[in-house]
Amino acid sequence: MGALFLNRVDLVLFEADAGSRTSREDLLRRKGFQRTIAVNCLDDLQKLTDRSTVDLVIMGIDDGDDSACRLLHQTRHGHLGRNPYVTVISLVREAKSGLVRRIVDAGSDALLTQAAQPKELLDRLIHLVHRRKPFVVTSDYIGPDRRHVIRPDQEQLPQIQVPNALREKSVNGADTATIDRMIQRANGVVNEQKMIRHVMTIRRLVTQLLKMADRPDRIEDRQALSEHLLQVGEDLASRLVGTRLAHVGDLCESLVTVTGAVHRCPDTPDAKDLALLEELGTALHVSVFPKDSVAALSVDVAETVRAARRYQS
Repeated sequence: MGALFLNRVDLVLFEADAGSRTSREDLLRRKGFQRTIAVNCLDDLQKLTDRSTVDLVIMGIDDGDDSACRLLHQTRHGHLGRNPYVTVISLVREAKSGLVRRIVDAGSDALLTQAAQPKELLDRLIHLVHRRKPFVVTSDYIGPDRRHVIRPDQEQLPQIQVPNALREKSVNGADTATIDRMIQRANGVVNEQKMIRHVMTIRRLVTQLLKMADRPDRIEDRQALSEHLLQVGEDLASRLVGTRLAHVGDLCESLVTVTGAVHRCPDTPDAKDLALLEELGTALHVSVFPKDSVAALSVDVAETVRAARRYQS
């Protein structure tokens, strides 16, 4: 294993406690991370990741504040920052199960306690240079694949080798322009997987929503489902432009419109809206997965598009 050029790595350290932040920054600089910027608030962390391509983030996360997890989740999904695949190590005071789950779900690469010995932090950094996990994409998650064994009943998710800027800089001596090009290529792959997972999730949510449509005791559940469906539909619509799936844009926009109408009438959703929502969900699925012959038999895509346009006019 050759020497690492850690002085080329752009690292941001976020810790609110001044003493911990200073001592950890000193440690990192002594070990070769000369391009380290230490900050004490999340706004500064976000500004740095928005302004430049950061290779490594080490961030302290408090149990009572989900702001850091939300920022990481938004970064992984491409809504914040210039590098959705930045290597992230999370530091916690105590590894409580609920906090650990939120950090994992946000897409962190590794988690350590703040009391971890310097060697433990450095060993984890070296591990992430050479053996970082590939990413997987679902409708709600983008991050390292943490499945140790894939059961037969589990969804098959392709693994994606996303750019590891920490490795590219410290091992291969890549410059920022090269990293940016790698990120752009990976974005296309991840975005397509995200759209595919969104379409599958939309069909599942529509089915669940319809099953409880006439249940007055499930109004809150219907509202939660329709809100989730709106979020997924809107995100899908934003990702379709200029892609090979752009042809389903009208269907997606119509689905968002109809879902909004259902969401605004929690007590008595219109039966016509529900029927059209079912057709739109199926038509969207068939348009993306044309080989699904069972679904194809249940919907006339062209007629569904015409019905949706009449609905919107």
